[in-house]
Amino acid sequence: TRARVPGSQATRASATHASSSSLVWRGRQLTELVGSQMQPGRSSRDMRPLLAPVVWSVGVPDAPPSDAIRHNYSWLFESVMACKKKHLTILVADEDGEQFGKGGDESQPRQVLFVEEVTDLFQKHLPDFWKLGQAYFAGDLFVLENVSVNPKDEKDFKDMLRRLVAKLCWEVRLALLPPTHRSLVGSDLGQDSDGGKCNTWPVHTQGERLGPWLPQCLRCIRHCYLSLLKLEIPEENTAQIQQLIFDLRVHSMTCLFGQASEDVRNLLKSEVWRLEQDDRCGGTTQLPLMFENRVIETLQLVRENILVSGPKEMEVFQQINVQGAIKQLAQGVLLAFVETLEKCALSPDRLSPMIDSIGGPASLSRSPVEIVPSSQRAKSWKQKREDSLTTPPLEKRLLIVLSNCSFTSRVVIPRLQESFKRHGYPDMSPVIKVAQSRLMELDNKLFQKLLEAKCDPIVGAIEPSMYAGAFDWKRCPEPIGVSPYIKEVLMNLIEVHAEVYTISPPLVGRIMTPLAQNVAEEIARIYECTEKFTKYGNMQATLDLRAVEEAVDFYRNQSTGNYFMVCRSKLDPFGNAKDKELVDQLLEKFRTQMKLQLLCFKEDVVVSV
Repeated sequence: TRARVPGSQATRASATHASSSSLVWRGRQLTELVGSQMQPGRSSRDMRPLLAPVVWSVGVPDAPPSDAIRHNYSWLFESVMACKKKHLTILVADEDGEQFGKGGDESQPRQVLFVEEVTDLFQKHLPDFWKLGQAYFAGDLFVLENVSVNPKDEKDFKDMLRRLVAKLCWEVRLALLPPTHRSLVGSDLGQDSDGGKCNTWPVHTQGERLGPWLPQCLRCIRHCYLSLLKLEIPEENTAQIQQLIFDLRVHSMTCLFGQASEDVRNLLKSEVWRLEQDDRCGGTTQLPLMFENRVIETLQLVRENILVSGPKEMEVFQQINVQGAIKQLAQGVLLAFVETLEKCALSPDRLSPMIDSIGGPASLSRSPVEIVPSSQRAKSWKQKREDSLTTPPLEKRLLIVLSNCSFTSRVVIPRLQESFKRHGYPDMSPVIKVAQSRLMELDNKLFQKLLEAKCDPIVGAIEPSMYAGAFDWKRCPEPIGVSPYIKEVLMNLIEVHAEVYTISPPLVGRIMTPLAQNVAEEIARIYECTEKFTKYGNMQATLDLRAVEEAVDFYRNQSTGNYFMVCRSKLDPFGNAKDKELVDQLLEKFRTQMKLQLLCFKEDVVVSV
């Protein structure tokens, strides 16, 4: 019989306890190792559901599969925060280096890079979080028998999913949308996503400069949204993304139309005053067509990126307020061109700000030690001189812009109305009506300025020319021909006719008719102020009146005829046939001598504008 060693039972018990402790310790190590591998980015997506039951099967009570779900949630939530912090840090550094928020790609704002990265992050890892949760609640992660899912875990999972989606929507809103759109996300979204605690994007890095990039951001968010729809996530969890997409579509449309309005206003800088003849509207520049192309480009861009709705997205124009907004935006673009036309006619000096900054009052704000090199001053004045050579004088600009107004009203605006209809926009008839009305107002304004510019010199010269050389109707000699002042008036009218016809033939009748009326009115005023016509004075006045009346008969209106009647009422009938015959002979002589000049008053057809 083997002798019993004292204390051997205690030794075996101690060894058994040590072995058990070692097993627990090794189990915990295995749990930590496998659990760490289940975090996003540490293993492949397909391995995580397989690793979760390993953690649970080790038998360590504080390592349930729900911990893996929480690991995924915490990692994804913190990754969003880290991503935002990274881009904000780079943005501040870029601003200090005067890079104004651009990353490696000098053309992309930092907010755009952030949205691309954070949506890609969700697109890759949120499906893993969802699949892991579904596997857990379906019992696929349990190896041991008689194990049930904790009901609280399911509630927590839904809450975590809601918070992740809310976090994505909130951060995208902060980066891309103005504050007016952030209130639409719900009263609890800011709290759930810690929106109030997060650093916000600098205000000056947002706004219009993000406009051209919003369609690209919209595509990123839509791709992320589609990846969630494929998972069949409950609709209450995707409703926030739907609203985000809708708000971003509306905001993108607003920015694109706003940028179009600004581009249309800047078309003034592209005006080179090169005329191209149009049979219907006369000579026009490229400005109306550039305006039309810019508007159509915007309509196509909006249609391709915004109006086309994705799965489970609401139609943009279903809401009445959006219909009203797009009409206001479209009206803004059309009226911006009216402003551009007016500036082209009345204030086309595009280089004056630059000149002022070099040699004018604006330079007084510079540092006293700053000296502008003489070569720079010479170059600037040379540029100003070249600009003055290419920019026509006021009267010619008025004619050209009037022709552009006519072409825009008759051709461009109707074509744009068809484009709005073809691209699926709401009825734009009220917008078109407002634009046509404003074009008409501008047309009348510019025409009155042109009429004054052409009429005042002609009418103002009639009386001085009539009484040149101390002429007096009381001592008028026997007539030998039409008075020089009548010939001067007609030559001035012919000059206006030629200038208008060269630029815009349809404007000839419109400008010549009131000119003839003003000439007749001035002659009537002078005749009424004349106390008495002698016999020869009566013959001379009759000859002059018949000459001018016959010359402008083609542009005669009722008012012109009335003024000529006033003139005739101041004249007496001829006392004998000899006087009448002399006047007829002199008038025929005038017709023969001025035949070529008078041809411009004998047009067969004049197209009115």
